[in-house]
Amino acid sequence: MVQVGDVLTTGQLFDSQPLRGIQLFSDEKMLPDSQRGFAPTIRGVAKSNARVIIRQDGQVIHEIAVPPGPFEINDLYPSGYGGNLDVTIQESDGSQQNFRVYYASVVQLLRPGQHNYTVAAGHLNSSAVDYDPTLYQATYRRGLTNLITGYAGIQSTGADYYALQAGLALSTPLGAFSADITQARLHLNTTSSKVNSGQSYQISYSKFIQDTNSNLTIAAYKFNTEKFYDYSSAVQAINEERYGRSINNIWRPKSRFNVTIDQGLPEGWGTFYVSGFTQNYWNNDTTDLQYQMGYNNRWKRLSYGLNVGQARNADGKKETSFELNFILPLYDLSVDHMPTLTAALTRNGRGDVGERIGISGSAGENNRYNYGITAMNTNHGIGSSMTLNGSAKTNYTNLTANYGLGEHYQNGSIGASGSLIGWSGGVVATPYQGNTFAVVEADGAKGAKVSGYPGIEIDGFGHAAVPYLTPYQMNDITINPKGMSNNIELQNTQARIAPFEGAITKVEFKTHAGIPLLITIQRNNGAIPFGSVAYDEQNNEVGSIGQGGLLYARVEKASGRLTVKWGPGEIQQCTINYSAPAQDENNQSSFVQLTSVCGE
Repeated sequence: MVQVGDVLTTGQLFDSQPLRGIQLFSDEKMLPDSQRGFAPTIRGVAKSNARVIIRQDGQVIHEIAVPPGPFEINDLYPSGYGGNLDVTIQESDGSQQNFRVYYASVVQLLRPGQHNYTVAAGHLNSSAVDYDPTLYQATYRRGLTNLITGYAGIQSTGADYYALQAGLALSTPLGAFSADITQARLHLNTTSSKVNSGQSYQISYSKFIQDTNSNLTIAAYKFNTEKFYDYSSAVQAINEERYGRSINNIWRPKSRFNVTIDQGLPEGWGTFYVSGFTQNYWNNDTTDLQYQMGYNNRWKRLSYGLNVGQARNADGKKETSFELNFILPLYDLSVDHMPTLTAALTRNGRGDVGERIGISGSAGENNRYNYGITAMNTNHGIGSSMTLNGSAKTNYTNLTANYGLGEHYQNGSIGASGSLIGWSGGVVATPYQGNTFAVVEADGAKGAKVSGYPGIEIDGFGHAAVPYLTPYQMNDITINPKGMSNNIELQNTQARIAPFEGAITKVEFKTHAGIPLLITIQRNNGAIPFGSVAYDEQNNEVGSIGQGGLLYARVEKASGRLTVKWGPGEIQQCTINYSAPAQDENNQSSFVQLTSVCGE
């Protein structure tokens, strides 16, 4: 695949970087699902109606509003295989939490003979530096045997910096390992030696232990020598020199350990997770430790969990928070649109203790409408607040509204999200978002549903946008005619397409317009044979005789003459005169039933 413009490098070996230029790479979406990359789950706890913003290398890749309480974002698809994910939780009262997820994929082993590559060139597109550094990068991986995959890469700014990496990935009965070495060299004018040469050593491990339901998604340890600079720290150091500042402003990581574990316990004992990292630095005494951990279980209808996390507040200080939460459906689980009661006890790093209680639920077909109300209290009434939120998914957009009221503040927001697609045949809107769509054209089929996609139906212009198609694989698109006018007939109700990544593919469903007639035929010379064919006055085939002598036909004119034939001779045919009553344009959902004599 080729990308031109503002892109993120794939990060298969080096951390992803925002690039303004060109990138050529093997697209893993052409591979089976089992061989595709890993996307991390982001967990946290919101104290109020909050906005969660996730950035990768300074670029916003995901933004979502969440209600008070624990949240989990598991549909995140960062660009590339590695890099830092910076998570900001912006609360209603203006406070915020910041934490980082070190994103690294499961060790990527390739089959023997299989390979992939990336080639990128351009300029770094980052606000972290005040100049315009170049970026050249190439990586290559190849499956050598069933057990071993080799990989190598180079990254450079041109004359000032380069980094070379080589490594191996191993598949063993104990799990998947990878180990690599990166040699980097940076020219600086303010250091004792203008040439700063160093190495980085990294080993990572992943394993799913089926017997214990353990998923050690990734555990990695990385050690950098004192004069090692990765690309980001190298261009920042160059930037400091260019503007007369000290390169000691750039913290150079020494060692880092990060881990993500999901552990299922024996039946009835629940699950727990841990995700976090610790890192220290060569030129700073700070040791960074950030983590999110939790335990969840269920007793009868009551679900409960304990969440603990350490992040940084808006002042950059570490803050540890705790939350014990409960979720209880108010009625029997079989009840549709059942509201749910939530409650929680919280404590933050400043010692503030709080309570929270709320009710949330959904309504409408396919849960189109969602609502929630939450009341919170901190330190016995010192910080009482309330939040309201709701959303509605229409056929064209997803509407959201939030309102919060607390000590010394109140806020509100409304929003609309979705996708608007334009092409030579018109414009169509959908409440869903994605990057690989199909545009359905079915002239006159207003109200017909697209099966498998709640809320998507053919609009008044005969169009619909179908999201979430799987690139490079066959996708079935099926139209359910229920809901459309009976004056329209679909010639085909299913289509199959295999789109490219990011493509918008037009899929046409042929339709035939006409008045549907169901005629009970009377004939003096005996019943008309089953399967006899009816023709209109222009000799177009419009229907056929079914069981009991019933004729189903679709005609263009409200009145006229039909000829029914069951053989080549004139004695093997008869004619019918019909006249259909005028139909209400807003209620064309039934057949016109008539009784007529078929004369010789």
